[in-house]
Amino acid sequence: MRWLLLVPALLAGCFHWIEVDEPLKLLSQALCLGALAFLGRDRRALWLWAWVGHQWLAGIPLNQGAAPFLYLALLRPPARFVYRLLTLLGALIASHAVVSFLAFRLAGGFHGWRPEVKDPWLQALVWPYYCGHYPRGAHAIGFFLNDNLLGLWCVAMLCLSLEVPGRLRLLCVPPLLLAVGWSYSRSAYLALAGACGSLAIRKNRYLLLVPTLIPLLFLPFATGLDRWRFSSDWTSTLGGRAERLHQFLAQGSFWGGGPVGLVDSQWLKTGLEQGWSGLLIQLGFCFSVVRRARPGVQAALLALLLGGVGCDLWDSPHLAATFMLLCACSFQDNPASLGGTSDNQMASVPVDAGGY
Repeated sequence: MRWLLLVPALLAGCFHWIEVDEPLKLLSQALCLGALAFLGRDRRALWLWAWVGHQWLAGIPLNQGAAPFLYLALLRPPARFVYRLLTLLGALIASHAVVSFLAFRLAGGFHGWRPEVKDPWLQALVWPYYCGHYPRGAHAIGFFLNDNLLGLWCVAMLCLSLEVPGRLRLLCVPPLLLAVGWSYSRSAYLALAGACGSLAIRKNRYLLLVPTLIPLLFLPFATGLDRWRFSSDWTSTLGGRAERLHQFLAQGSFWGGGPVGLVDSQWLKTGLEQGWSGLLIQLGFCFSVVRRARPGVQAALLALLLGGVGCDLWDSPHLAATFMLLCACSFQDNPASLGGTSDNQMASVPVDAGGY
C-alpha cells in the first residue's frame, strides 16, 4: 500500500500551482512530513532530515522547494517499471510539445506575436501558447508551459531511455531529442552536454556525438532573439544570475539569509537562502545517490543537477518529484548507495539472526 504515499506529493504539486486555503497547504505539508517520518527509520534519511531541518531554520516554509517530495527518495518502487513509465510519458509529452510548437510556428506565431486561430482543432493544439502562462515566447513548451523546464525534463528522460528495452528506446528518443532542441533552453543544452559526457565515460564514447545534433535542430526555427541569446556576449543573456552570483560570493553566509524569491538558478538560490551549509547538505545528498546509480539513471540525475544552474529546480514540482523518485529507483538498483545493505551482504546474514 506504499503507493498511497504518492498522494501527499501529488497534493503538494497541485497546491504549488493552484491557490488554496492555508489549512490545505498545512495538511499537505503535515502528510509529507509524516510520510518522511514513517519511511525514514534508518540512516538513509539523515541527509533528508538535515535538508528539512536546515530549510526550517532558514525560515523557508516547508511546503516550498523540494521538501514536500524528499520522502519519495525513500520509497521502494519497481525500478524497471518506473524507468519504462517515465520514458514513455516523456515521449508522449515531448511529442505533443513538438507538434504544438510546429503548428504554432507554421501558423505564424512568433516572439510576442499570437496570430488569431479560428479552427477549433488548431486552437486545441496550440493551446499552450494562448493560455496566458507563456505570453511572449515562441519555443517548445508543451504541457509544462515553460521552455526551460520542458527541455531539461526531456534531457533527463532521454538519458533514462538507456535503461529501457531497445524497441521502446527507438520509439521514444526522436520526440525527446526534438523537444530538447526546440526548447532553445541553455539549461537543457548544458544538461545534455554534461549527461552525454558522463555516458561517454561509463557507456559509449560515441554518445558524445548526440549534442552535435542540437545545432541542426536549432537553426530551422531560431529567431534573431535566439541567436542573440546564444551569442558570445553571455553577460547580456544571463538575466540577473551574474548579479546574484556576485551577491552570493560577496555576502554569502554559512547559514543564509532566508527567502529571496525567484532567482532562475537553483544553486545560487539555495546558497543565498540557506548559505554554504544548506548548499552542502543538498549537494551532499544528491551526489551520494548519483555516484553509484546505473549509467542511464546517473546521467538523468546529473542532467537535472546541471539544469539547476539555470532554473529553480526544486521549485518545479515535476522536476523535484522526478529527481527524488529516480533517487529511490537508484537505491533499489544499488541498496548500498545510501548506506543500506547490499544484496551480497544480505545473503551472508543468517535468517535466524534477523536477516531479511
